Amino acid sequence: TWDAENRLAAVHIDQPNAVSGAVCWSVFYDYDARGMLCGYTRERRQNQLVERSRYRLVMTPPEPGGMPVLLECQLLEGTAAESLQSFIHAGQPLARYGADGLVWQYAGDRLGTKSSERSGAMQVRQGYDAHGVALLPSRETPSHGFTGEWQDPVTGLVYLRSRFYAPDMGVFISRDAHPGELSQPMSLHKYVYCLNDPVNRCDPSGCFSILGTLMSICSALGHTYKVAFAYRKPLSIATELYFGLFSLSDFMARDAEKNNATVVVHGVAPHFPGYSKALTDGLEKRIDNQDYYEFLWSGFTLGIIPWYPNPLQHDIAKASLRSCLLEIKQKGYRHLSLIGHSWGTVLSLDALEHRDSSLHSWVTMGSPLPKVTPRFSFYNWLNVFSASDPVVYLMISPFFRPLDGDLEPLFMQDFLVEQHGVGELPLLEAHSCYWTDYMTIKQIANLLKVQ
Repeated sequence: TWDAENRLAAVHIDQPNAVSGAVCWSVFYDYDARGMLCGYTRERRQNQLVERSRYRLVMTPPEPGGMPVLLECQLLEGTAAESLQSFIHAGQPLARYGADGLVWQYAGDRLGTKSSERSGAMQVRQGYDAHGVALLPSRETPSHGFTGEWQDPVTGLVYLRSRFYAPDMGVFISRDAHPGELSQPMSLHKYVYCLNDPVNRCDPSGCFSILGTLMSICSALGHTYKVAFAYRKPLSIATELYFGLFSLSDFMARDAEKNNATVVVHGVAPHFPGYSKALTDGLEKRIDNQDYYEFLWSGFTLGIIPWYPNPLQHDIAKASLRSCLLEIKQKGYRHLSLIGHSWGTVLSLDALEHRDSSLHSWVTMGSPLPKVTPRFSFYNWLNVFSASDPVVYLMISPFFRPLDGDLEPLFMQDFLVEQHGVGELPLLEAHSCYWTDYMTIKQIANLLKVQ
């Protein structure tokens, strides 16, 4: 069954057994405000006996780490050999350790699929076929499996963030939100996994596949700085161009349905389709005059791992954003607005000032910009910040523009811009709170409503 957000909510399986009686499994999935999996419950019924286990899953926050990964699996209800598991990642899951203090190191292939885990002299083997079907009995406690992703030991489903993959069928169980690319006919199939090439590709986002060779290179980059510097430039270009083409094809495939359009631009971390869903859903509940577009760029990555900001990727992303804005302009919308987060505010300022642009509303959230006078026209400008967000104190100037006067954070600017503070929050929440903050969404809706 599926919930109102079209996310998998429950799976029910009946396993006939003439000897000991039929076994009925019920598996339930819970999600957090970001739409990420945060809870897992399974029930086993046989001969009127019910065994129930409930787990809490902790994923990394969306900023600054980018694509969330599983950090912890905690047993909240029921009995299991392992009540708590924590995981260590470096591009791929490397090890897990539990409440008993044992550390289990993973061994796997270039796609991240585990072949075994070892702790001292103890070793447990795992095996999967090319599509991810388990060949050996899986562990009772939910953990990493095929391509190093979280895999349900009951259903065999692999969680790939935006949707689930069913290895026994070799397809996703829900439709792809991306329209696909004409240059890759297999990408037009709404359910196919990794362009039907699971041996060489993986799909950590559930949106588009990545070559296994690139995964292995990036994993090595996470450990070897010498190799990182050698591959930095070509990987930066390839990654940024791929994201740019992905965004432009998405913008071109959509038709104008409302009178106005709003583009959302993320910050320094790789994001995937749906990253602004909490924000845009909140806006749609208040106003009904906007089409929303998500601009995707690499967020300064080498393949899939974060890197430091550099002019090369910034310039490619800037050109991609300008092309996407031009595509929207040609659709005939009455007004265009832009919401930027983190480095997305720097990127959008740079892109808008390099062409004859005008915005109805410009919203900057958690911006590292200093006090600045934009060189493009706009009707409204709202800056949202948290005093406990360290990013708002960085005062980063766009690459193309020399600094003007003394440096001061943007949230201290008292001209041209309306300021909105969300208060002080825990450090790990401060930079990502803007996507779901009630008053922030309300303020943005009020700006867009007057169009």
